Amino acid sequence: MKTKIRTAVLPAGLPAKLLLAVAAIILALLAIEPAISASRICHVIGFDRGPVSRTLAQMQSRKLVSIKTDPRLHGDAGALVR
Repeated sequence: MKTKIRTAVLPAGLPAKLLLAVAAIILALLAIEPAISASRICHVIGFDRGPVSRTLAQMQSRKLVSIKTDPRLHGDAGALVR
């Protein structure tokens, strides 16, 4: 008999387990590189911008990370996660 595993879908459209996995990876990256750009996070973990951006937005709303604009950087690389 197969058991169906259910995951809650968050408002952003991400399954809860994926959000937790991406959040854990982002926190691990922040431990290594305290001010990392969102584009660098995508590059390092090999994820598309969508899941990373949604996860960062959720983390910021829960005050787990702070996202600041770095005037020295341009475009998508301008947001630093701390």
